[in-house]
Amino acid sequence: MEDFEKKLDRMTIPSGSVKPPLEIKLAIVNAQRSAVLGIWFVAVPCYFLFCVFMKYYFHINLGLFDTMVEMMSDLDKNPIMKWLSPILLVGLPLLGITINGLALCHFSYKPEEKIFLISIRLRWLNIAVLLLSLALICIFMGYVVVESIHHNTGLL
Repeated sequence: MEDFEKKLDRMTIPSGSVKPPLEIKLAIVNAQRSAVLGIWFVAVPCYFLFCVFMKYYFHINLGLFDTMVEMMSDLDKNPIMKWLSPILLVGLPLLGITINGLALCHFSYKPEEKIFLISIRLRWLNIAVLLLSLALICIFMGYVVVESIHHNTGLL
């Protein structure tokens, strides 16, 4: 034990000016966790969209599909709960896009060269969840635009 302490006392601290690059990493952007969380965020909008297609486009009237469509319709009728359906149908996919986008992107800064680098890692599950979230937002926002045109002008 004394030999080890003597060796430690004789050691010198290396001097150097090499600094590691500053890299920004967020704690919530683990790729696997972001993908799983993103899947949970798009589950309700996907299920609602599936129920709407099965009920109105394929004319399959099962109690399971009717219940979901009626539940979302009842949310719009209640003035207190009216804000919940946009959060479920658009807000959750937006959150899925955000966390999966952060899981794919990595940022680094090299101060000596004044360079800010953005790199994108190809993680296919995160990309798939991001694209599904984006598709859901486009579908629901497209519906809002078409419904607004129909309501205001009566053209459609």
